[in-house]
Amino acid sequence: MTSPQQNYLKNFKKAFTNAVLDCAGTSGLAAYIVEASAEDDDGAPLRMEDAECIASGLDREQWYEFVASSFESRESR
Repeated sequence: MTSPQQNYLKNFKKAFTNAVLDCAGTSGLAAYIVEASAEDDDGAPLRMEDAECIASGLDREQWYEFVASSFESRESR
């Protein structure tokens, strides 16, 4: 069973993720990719040009999953 607090948190995350997608354009999402790539330990961060190419190739549903999952991984740190 889901508690009211868990339900509220889930709805808040969904609303926040949608707000990020509504307000950030391709360049903002590309900057987000560059920042995320700099935080991992898998080598050098992506160049902005590469991140913009990736950003322009993803649809909203894919972006939603990317942004939502990045918030989840930050919570577990």
